[in-house]
Order: sequence, then structure tokens, then C-alpha cells
Amino acid sequence: MSRLIINPANGTNWRLLYQHQFTTQQISVRERSLIPDTVLPVQAESRILAVKTFSQYARSTWKSGGSLTPLVDSGVSDIGQLALSRYQLPCNGARLLIFPKFSTTYQLKFSCPWWFSDLALTLYEYIGSESDSTEDLIRELQTQVQLLF
Repeated sequence: MSRLIINPANGTNWRLLYQHQFTTQQISVRERSLIPDTVLPVQAESRILAVKTFSQYARSTWKSGGSLTPLVDSGVSDIGQLALSRYQLPCNGARLLIFPKFSTTYQLKFSCPWWFSDLALTLYEYIGSESDSTEDLIRELQTQVQLLF
């Protein structure tokens, strides 16, 4: 079985992709707007993202910091964009997301739980080298075969 091999500990392997503070608007004394689902105005070129959420008003019992959905173009005009999956984000925490090798670029849709009045979202894109353990093994075997001849 193949394994993805990356070096996430090296800070130069990451690039800030998006950062935004979402806030609701007070409509009346008892009513406020919701943070709407938002297609982010960026295109991820990497399938590996580090995502962080933060809300200063979050309660300790809140587990979800929203969700992120990668979207890809279908190429068919009456279908539009396709959602690959929905990734849950921790409240006041970070998560490493690895999308399937499906496209060279990804549009991203962020959905925030209705109970948040504010939420900061930060996304970093992995720009370092990426290899697969199976590919490494094949290269090693090819080298050994060449040494035999």
C-alpha cells in the first residue's frame, strides 16, 4: 500500500493561501445574521492544506469550527462544479487536509455553524515536495536492476 511522503515540519513548504475574519451583523436586539456559506476567492493548487479556525467567543463545548468542501469543475455546463467531499474543521484548532488526486486546482467552499457570531479562518497550502512510497520503491528497484546488468 502506498503512503504519501511530505515534510510538513519545514515552514518554507507552506504558503498562506487565505485568511479572513467572518462576522455576523446585528439585525435587531434579538436577531443577527448568519455567516453564509462562502466560496473562497482563491484557487488551491495543492491538494494538501493546513486549516485553522479561531473564535474568541467559542464555548468549550463547541467541537465544530465549520467545514471545507473542495470543488472541481465538471467540464459540463449544466452540471457546474462538483463537490469532492466535506471536511469537518475543529473549533479553535488546526487540521491537515489531503484531497484525492482528482484535479490540478481546487475551489473551496467554507460553511460555518449557525451559532458562531465570529470566526477566523486561515488556510495554508503545501508547496513542498510530495512523493509516494510506492514510487520511491519502484525507483529503488529500477536502480538495483540496472546494477545487476
